[in-house]
Amino acid sequence: MPTLLNMQDVALKHIMDKLDYLSVQCLRKVCIDLRQSIFRINPESTLSVFQLDLNCDSIITTLRFKDRTTKITYKKHETGCLMKWTGADGKIMQDSDHVEVALHDAHLLLDSKNFGALDRFSLTTENQSEDILKFMENFESYMKTRKNPLKVEYFSMHASCQKHLLNILPFVNPTGLQTLDMDFFKDNGEKLEDFVLDKIVKSDQWKNSKELHSAKLFLETPLHNFKHFKKVYIENTNLTIDMFEELKEAFLNPPHKDYCQIKFDHFNAEQSLIDLYGSPFLTGFLSNKAWFFGIDSENVLSVRLNSSFIVFNVIDEEEVPEGANIIL
Repeated sequence: MPTLLNMQDVALKHIMDKLDYLSVQCLRKVCIDLRQSIFRINPESTLSVFQLDLNCDSIITTLRFKDRTTKITYKKHETGCLMKWTGADGKIMQDSDHVEVALHDAHLLLDSKNFGALDRFSLTTENQSEDILKFMENFESYMKTRKNPLKVEYFSMHASCQKHLLNILPFVNPTGLQTLDMDFFKDNGEKLEDFVLDKIVKSDQWKNSKELHSAKLFLETPLHNFKHFKKVYIENTNLTIDMFEELKEAFLNPPHKDYCQIKFDHFNAEQSLIDLYGSPFLTGFLSNKAWFFGIDSENVLSVRLNSSFIVFNVIDEEEVPEGANIIL
């Protein structure tokens, strides 16, 4: 009678493909021969979301598979590492370092994505403790040495240290990367150092992405670095008339953008807009003032301005409100 140990790899792979990640992990622990067979086959998992939250004394991993979401907490304990799973009692791993245990499991989880892409990769660091620095350095080494660069559609990283961005982003597969969501976890007005900014905006990951979400990370970054994005959500301390014109031209000329939202603290050039383009159309919602610029026979650039936001958005001509002028 055939057993898992004497099955051909093809048959064993078919069985592995029917199991979720946690079931495969249980099989790894049966015996060394089965563990080696699973390592050799390296079945593709249904993992779609991988989220890491690094705190001063714990690491939380949130995983989403096809049919379940699981959260695993690795907490520093006086005798080792305390592990807790969703819906299960905690387990103390004696004489184990919680950072090393979390790293080991993260490697196994991400190694299970051989060819498919994660829908979302998310990493948050709350501070710059010794444990977090240790995790980031080791995780960077892992990302560098992966056989296949990790494929991700949505890359999110909110860091307490801007250099942490360079631990991970440069080693993500730029092909298929759709969205970058990057920021500082702490709001202290710190801006990107020149060498960090230079590495980010020159990276293939930045150039290939279609959408950018960032609060204060790119406060003083020149706008030309954002022109290739189809959608942009950023903050900028001071919005100027020159920035307005630069963004408007980026939307009116190919390759056309879809959407740009900028949150600002100061904009003192509203009268200059009125002098250039006439009185705005008042929408009544959030005291929005709007101007509309013709792009072609079907599309119009809508620019909406209020006390905190300016939004550039391409709309169909038929969506222009009745009574509003289209500036050609």
